[in-house]
Amino acid sequence: MESIQTELNVFGVQFPKQEIKLNKLEKQVLNLIPVGKKNAITGAYIADLLDISTRHLTDLARELRLKHCDVGSTTYEGYYLFKNPHEYLEFVSKYSKEYFRRGQVGEAMRFTPMAKQIASNETNFHGLIFPNQENELTKLEKLVFQLIPIGKEIALSCSYIANVLDIGIRRVKELIRRLRLKHCDIGSTTNGGYYIFKNTKEYLEFMTKFAEEQNRRKQVIEAMRLTPMAQKIIIETNQTA
Repeated sequence: MESIQTELNVFGVQFPKQEIKLNKLEKQVLNLIPVGKKNAITGAYIADLLDISTRHLTDLARELRLKHCDVGSTTYEGYYLFKNPHEYLEFVSKYSKEYFRRGQVGEAMRFTPMAKQIASNETNFHGLIFPNQENELTKLEKLVFQLIPIGKEIALSCSYIANVLDIGIRRVKELIRRLRLKHCDIGSTTNGGYYIFKNTKEYLEFMTKFAEEQNRRKQVIEAMRLTPMAQKIIIETNQTA
């Protein structure tokens, strides 16, 4: 088992007290990841080399980060090891920003029509104040919303919506985010299929999954604050202060 050696305390920051051990597969993944963002390789390539699924590879990358490994990733799932403090700070900033943006969506989804239906079935609203007026949708937002089917079992892929409306996949994802911020009842599957909640069960299932993913992201952010590169930054910052 490979070990990652860290120091105990640097300028008031408490780093892990003991070696963090990697299992055989985690070590293989780490050894395949190149140094430097410009050399990033896809998760699909690593998964193919190790004969595992891309989902398994994604989980392994998360485990490496939770064990304070300096593993970054690009928008299109290319993995790399931080070459310098700049790459580390760029990744952590982007990851934290996405965590914040998802938090905004999670908060807005607590005030959708389906959420209101659930609250109205209880004896009190637990202090919740729902929006008093309808949120106006842009023409493109309306087109996207009208395309999304009702029910998880017939979820529509992001690529299909993009093709029908002749826009990019990234644009579709941003439009979905905006619709959710406007309290629309839109769920999504693991493989990127979108649907409108058919009932309260689908809403609650999605919200539970969404909250769990947010918690997982928070754990990664906290772990990444204690990587060797984070330690290097703290040392260099204090030396030049």
